[in-house]
Amino acid sequence: MKIHLFQQCLIDMFYPHVGMAGVEVLERLGCDLVVPKKQVCCGQMFTNSGYNDAAMDAIKNTIECFENADYVVSMSGSCAFAIRDEYQHFLEGQPEWQQRAEKLSGKIYEFTERQGMQLRFEIPEGFWSLFRSVNRETYIEALMAINEEYQYSNYFLTREACIQVLRDLYMKKQIELKREEDETEFDMLETPSARILNWLIRKGWLKKIEDYNTLVTNIVIPDYAAIFVDAFERLSTEDLEETEIYIQNVYATLFSFKNDPRVNLNMLRTALINTRRLNKALQDMLHNMDKFFARLLEQQFYGDLLKEHLDGYVEEIVRKKYHILKTSDNFYIYKTDIKECLRQMRDDEEWIEKIRERARATGDTGEDVLELLDMIERGFDDIEHRISNMDKEHSKYVRATVTRLNYLLSGESDTKGLVIQLLNRMSEDDYEEVIQKTGEKMNLSLVEILSEKSLYKRRKNRKDFVSQMAPEEEVDDLDREDVLRLNRIKRRFSKKQIEEFIEEHIEKDVLDTEKLSLTSEEDFEKLILAYDLSTRKNSKYKTLEEDAETIEKNGYRYPALKFVRRHL
Repeated sequence: MKIHLFQQCLIDMFYPHVGMAGVEVLERLGCDLVVPKKQVCCGQMFTNSGYNDAAMDAIKNTIECFENADYVVSMSGSCAFAIRDEYQHFLEGQPEWQQRAEKLSGKIYEFTERQGMQLRFEIPEGFWSLFRSVNRETYIEALMAINEEYQYSNYFLTREACIQVLRDLYMKKQIELKREEDETEFDMLETPSARILNWLIRKGWLKKIEDYNTLVTNIVIPDYAAIFVDAFERLSTEDLEETEIYIQNVYATLFSFKNDPRVNLNMLRTALINTRRLNKALQDMLHNMDKFFARLLEQQFYGDLLKEHLDGYVEEIVRKKYHILKTSDNFYIYKTDIKECLRQMRDDEEWIEKIRERARATGDTGEDVLELLDMIERGFDDIEHRISNMDKEHSKYVRATVTRLNYLLSGESDTKGLVIQLLNRMSEDDYEEVIQKTGEKMNLSLVEILSEKSLYKRRKNRKDFVSQMAPEEEVDDLDREDVLRLNRIKRRFSKKQIEEFIEEHIEKDVLDTEKLSLTSEEDFEKLILAYDLSTRKNSKYKTLEEDAETIEKNGYRYPALKFVRRHL
């Protein structure tokens, strides 16, 4: 099922991990997700303040983005409500847009809604009540404990085994299990472990399977519930290991794809998925670093700030995430090998053609192998940018922390502390009055004794500018092989694009560069790449270098060449 995701501004700016978790759940449920790039705010922030006219552009843009979708899912209930129930009222007097809004209103759903959406799994109605329950933390903890034991079983756990797991879990700590709305007096007579298990079974988080041969009640975790239990595990544990796992998986997958003749393009798609997941994990880590800046300014005392820095930022970010990312089994260990592997695969045209033939034989006519390789490489470029931003954010936070600590260390006993207190007082009280009272109690004049040496300033020795100059570096000119090698390393255009450029300008099987009129850097680069292509084995074209005169047109200089079509 294809679902359009409305990634509203609140999720995008402040809670990206919520959006990432929602995407993962929907993908695990078998949904094909589409995220329109044109989407922005739904306009609710304007309408809530009474600025209905100012919201019109955002409202109409949202309608244009999603009106042709089968289903639209939003992570925010208020945004879903605005689109579904309020758009039509705001568009009164605009019949065309009102009709389009009405059409969209029947397609928008909040993430936890199920009515009208046929997912791959049949989820019970009471399933979502866990998130509204007063005992939800207890239930989630119980599910994770049962799941841990469940992984060591062949297929299921007996009811007695589940009761024992819960009893062991809550043996050392006292829990207060509040009564649920649908619990009866008979349910309240059960032990806490039995009450928890029975409630999870009634709501569909666990499922009973009766074995009538042995008269034993067995417990299993349904497929749809397992997805959410896995999400609970991810939210309750550190995600640093994921960065290491993803980068290792990409490296191993690309190596296998290159050297194992049995694999297909799905192996390459797996590498692309892990590359994107690594990007998401780093992005989430970057957003987590940002939240400490707000907490930094909230601290009013030196001790509190130091505790926040050491127990908060240093413990949660530096030690557990940032330091390990920079020093352990990290991205940079595999980056060079991965990029070299991608380059070798792109340059091996014979191998590329074999992959294409294998894909055509299996009916895999989706993405081309070169397209997948390019997307993986772009993903790794994004990873480098994110790590660079993390370095900048880390340095910025450390500087801000030191500045804040120095500020709070300035006490009443030193001049700096008194000035800071004065400035704070001036910002709170009447400015003129504070200045006047300060002037009455302070002697602002400076009295010194003038002498012959008072105005003397010792000259510094004049420095020899030439002797301090760094030696000029000698830069060797690049030969033809170096240029071709650099071009292969940083390829911007595919072989197909270069051939299209030649065919666009060729006349009667000949492309004469004297007749070319280059108007952009892209055309100039394609001309260079066309010459490179003509020198390769099995190329459709070859070059004739007769006079090799130099042509200068539109600010570009290139040799006079003739490209001719080979008759293979």
